[in-house]
Amino acid sequence: MSERLPPQNMDAERSVLGSMLRDNGVIDDVTAIVRAEHFYTDAHQKIFLSLVALHDGGKPADMVTLADLLHERKQLDDVGRHAYLGELWDAAPTAGNAEYYARIVRDKGVLRALIHLSNDIQRDAYDETQPAEEAVEEASGRIFALAESLVRSGGLVSASQAVGAALDAYDRWHASGFSGAPTGLLDLDAITAGMRDGELIILAARTSVGKTALGLQIARHVAGVAGGVFVASLEMGHIDLGGRLIVAEAGLDSYRWQRGSLLAEQIEMALSARKEFGGLPLYIDDSTQTFRGIAAAARRVKRLSGLRLIVVDYLQLVPSQARNRYEELGEVTRRLKALAKELAYPVLDLAQLSRAAETSDKPLLSHLRESGNLEQDADVVWLMYQDKTEEGTVKLDVAKNRNGRKGGLKLVFLAKHCRFENYAGTLPYEE
Repeated sequence: MSERLPPQNMDAERSVLGSMLRDNGVIDDVTAIVRAEHFYTDAHQKIFLSLVALHDGGKPADMVTLADLLHERKQLDDVGRHAYLGELWDAAPTAGNAEYYARIVRDKGVLRALIHLSNDIQRDAYDETQPAEEAVEEASGRIFALAESLVRSGGLVSASQAVGAALDAYDRWHASGFSGAPTGLLDLDAITAGMRDGELIILAARTSVGKTALGLQIARHVAGVAGGVFVASLEMGHIDLGGRLIVAEAGLDSYRWQRGSLLAEQIEMALSARKEFGGLPLYIDDSTQTFRGIAAAARRVKRLSGLRLIVVDYLQLVPSQARNRYEELGEVTRRLKALAKELAYPVLDLAQLSRAAETSDKPLLSHLRESGNLEQDADVVWLMYQDKTEEGTVKLDVAKNRNGRKGGLKLVFLAKHCRFENYAGTLPYEE
């Protein structure tokens, strides 16, 4: 039995290249769809790259100039010389279907890439050079990236398309009242209009101010009203986080919970609160200690139930391979921003403020601990600190908001119940 050939369509490849030769006007349309590696033969890849090089250099891409460039690159013999270029010209009597053929070429190339990737995954599994969990995470990420390459749209759109998309988005915002996922805190949503897709949001505070409680509360709210939420906890275990969720949901005393001294009626309240989490698309991972693991788990949640928010607790605990702490945090924030953009959903990243924040009336962006590129890469920064003028309240400043307003607000922090409530009688204030 003969070996099966990988997926390919030579007629479509010849038609694409012939169309590019006949009408240089389609080259930009074709390159928005297909890349050199999507072509099956080395000869077609070389011809494609030469056509693109001529076009990018502002030169006409015709039979004469193409043959001359291939000769200059010492590739003319590799592609079949002038005779084969003539065959390409004849393969496309019209360039009108170039984009259609380009999609066929791309799809066949992606299928071949999937076969190669599957072989690599199989080889790595046989080699047993990685822990099983790490191997699965890496394989999942590579397959997800390949899938995203098929659905990711090109970056070039007309003004008419951009305006149309903006109006469609406005209709959605008008229906929901928010341009992003709501936090459930009225004053915060009044300033930010929610957490927007693709944004990296930093929630920074000193220790014991309640940033984990706030992050978990927002995660629970989004999961209840908007869709799937993934929480990567690098500090607390899932049992501790589950306890906080129960305490906040039922309004229990966290001290009694931790001591195991709940009253009978409080136990009933806890059991009743548990039902609220049945089927809730809120997922926690306390075992993931690498960025790769965070990304892989987030992609799994997206496949399981859709994804509306990623919460990372907390930034300074995410390791990287950078040479020093400053560069390490810069690398982590860049990768988290790239993940938010790739998955097209917001990432809420909890972070620690430096000790210098304790000596100021309120924290500043410069107090982001070992800040690296936090301020630069983040789209939104919330700085939370204790309100020294009123016990039981905290202040939260929207210190940076790339796509909206900045301002401040107060929140009531019910530390005993691990939850925040809206501060009655005030409106958000401008900073």
